[in-house]
Amino acid sequence: MKNKIICKYCNKDTIKKNGKTKGGKQRYLCATCKKTSTIKQVLKKRAREHHWFKLWIKEGYTIRQLARQSSHSMAKIKNIIRHHIMQNPPVGGALDSVQGIIVDGTFIYKRICLFVVMNARTHTVIDGRYLLREFCFAEVLLFIQSLKQRGLCPKYAVLDGNPHVIRALKEIYPDICIQRCLTHIQRQCLSWCRQRPTRPDAKELRAIAYQVSYIHTHKEKELWIAQFRNWELKYKRSFAPVDARDRVVGDIIRAASVLRNVLPDMFQYLDDNSIPKSTSCLEGYFSRLKHKYFAHRGLSPKRRTLYFKWFLHYCKR
Repeated sequence: MKNKIICKYCNKDTIKKNGKTKGGKQRYLCATCKKTSTIKQVLKKRAREHHWFKLWIKEGYTIRQLARQSSHSMAKIKNIIRHHIMQNPPVGGALDSVQGIIVDGTFIYKRICLFVVMNARTHTVIDGRYLLREFCFAEVLLFIQSLKQRGLCPKYAVLDGNPHVIRALKEIYPDICIQRCLTHIQRQCLSWCRQRPTRPDAKELRAIAYQVSYIHTHKEKELWIAQFRNWELKYKRSFAPVDARDRVVGDIIRAASVLRNVLPDMFQYLDDNSIPKSTSCLEGYFSRLKHKYFAHRGLSPKRRTLYFKWFLHYCKR
């Protein structure tokens, strides 16, 4: 036999021809468990079993819930999941038509994260990688290079501002347009300015940072930049080098430096309506993913990696 046939009873490839059935179909005998079967029976059985594995991935059903729905025993459901999760999902197709991407990562286990690339227009997942350290330039570079080999050549990318991700994108796509996520910028600046600041400089900077996500035209953009520049001229000289050691003053300086440094990449969406101004859709995807994964926590490192591969394959949105 050119293609190895797996026994549906013991999951081993020790199968040989063993006569034919009454209908004339080839019958096979497993040398390990001494049971016979036909190819059609094996394929149909695997297809039926894969349905319950798919529900385990997509819906986050527990083994007990699947046992009640399928009338199988819990041990049988465990065997089905154990068999199918060890297979790799099929590789996606070409990515020539993708114009823009949304890139972000989320921490799943300790400092190991899940790094995902999403189509900015359709909000569907292109690909992802678990066990990828988001702050490791070499790993991010290798992952993006693998996407380029599949034909990915985006015109713009929306991300939260990780310097290693920006550097990797710029190295592979020198002409790519970077749009920084306004939600991340606003959230970080508001956090550094405190929820109820007492200093006048912090109050004014908090009001400026709060307006970031409400800019829709070039005129509003120019007014906002002028407002921020006036704040810098008004309070920049009041910060002595000694004051920077103070925790409150240091956070205000950090918030101002963030707004100053991200200005070139903040308002790309005003020139192109197809560019999102935040990574909110990918953050929502991570929220749903973690909710489903919570029911299966405790997987071994190898199966955890394969679980996220299957989840990204089945749950594109």
